[in-house]
Amino acid sequence: MTAWNHLQSGKEVNDLSNSQKIKVSRFNQSTEQFLNADKVVVANGLWNLNIPTRLKAWFDSINVAGKTFKYTAQGPVGLVEGKKVLHIQANGGVYNGQDLSSQYVKNNL
Repeated sequence: MTAWNHLQSGKEVNDLSNSQKIKVSRFNQSTEQFLNADKVVVANGLWNLNIPTRLKAWFDSINVAGKTFKYTAQGPVGLVEGKKVLHIQANGGVYNGQDLSSQYVKNNL
């Protein structure tokens, strides 16, 4: 977050520490990998009625203002169209897609 704050304040990438450069690069790689994929498969278990933390981190890396969505007066609008996504979730019960985890994945995508 410190690296993003530095960049947002107008600093250049070269002004970041090596560690920050690596982290920003990895974050950007995740975003670009998602944007370049024709098809995406999201598979997760239902953990305490929510998604696993690593999946949350992945969503944080692909939801980038100006790249995958934009803010409008009516709220956020997606910029990625035509991408096929399959969500597979292992549950310990029957929720019919109404659990928080499924809804989170659906709303993010």
